[in-house]
Amino acid sequence: MKIMIVVAALLLGALPIFAEQETLVQGKFEHGGFGAPVVKFTMIDNNFGIIVGARGAWLINHSFSIGVAGYRHVYGDMMSGNMYYGRSKMYMGYGGVTFEYIFFPDKVVHFSLSSLLGAGANWAHQNGMMNGHGHGHGMNMNMSFIAEPEIDMIVNIAPFARFVVGAGYRFVAGGGRRGITPLDMWGLTGTVAFQLGAF
Repeated sequence: MKIMIVVAALLLGALPIFAEQETLVQGKFEHGGFGAPVVKFTMIDNNFGIIVGARGAWLINHSFSIGVAGYRHVYGDMMSGNMYYGRSKMYMGYGGVTFEYIFFPDKVVHFSLSSLLGAGANWAHQNGMMNGHGHGHGMNMNMSFIAEPEIDMIVNIAPFARFVVGAGYRFVAGGGRRGITPLDMWGLTGTVAFQLGAF
């Protein structure tokens, strides 16, 4: 009986410790989510390009989101190779995990800072040799690491809709090929997106 009384006293004494436990998220926990078609305007290998894709994210307490995004280059000339090995039309795509912090989300116009971390690929379709030794065809692919920080201006159109314009910079490591380096794929980006979801 004495042992049971001691155990009960210890458990009761520990209750305040559990009650005072601290967590990263304090108070009421709210969450939502959104999806968005995205269009990016950029420079790739000194040529104007358009990149399209989509993004989806889980929204925590209206201010922090974590999600995924994927994009593909659809317009603009990127050429790899040279006059000896043949010139190839090159394309690129990339995607990864996104992290975003939103400032003053209840305001009609507000801002956010975000970053994409992930992987990319570029692939080339052979157009043929230019030195008189015949024509080639086929496709080859190179992989790269992508980091793309961004700042966005967000307009609250409706409780379920947001319009986004932003600017960022794309960093690329690896994935170069003859005639084009990873540095050639670095560049400023302008972003337009339309978000739909529970904010």
